[in-house]
Amino acid sequence: MPKKTNGILQIKELLGCDKVICLGDAMNDIHMYKIAEEKYAVANAVAELKALATDIIRRNNEDGVATWLLGYYSDVIDS
Repeated sequence: MPKKTNGILQIKELLGCDKVICLGDAMNDIHMYKIAEEKYAVANAVAELKALATDIIRRNNEDGVATWLLGYYSDVIDS
């Protein structure tokens, strides 16, 4: 198991998280996607990753991850 994936699983267990949400763009994210409950690929991600994604978000040069995070956590930010 890749170190990134193993690390995510250890943190999930340590913190008692209910789910893992991943955002990615490259082949090195595929193992991480396979353990995540939600996965989002930027529009310019590799096709293999986009095929596994829960949804496709804006391209990375369009601030796709930042925009997604602001939208996903808007209720926390607004309070």
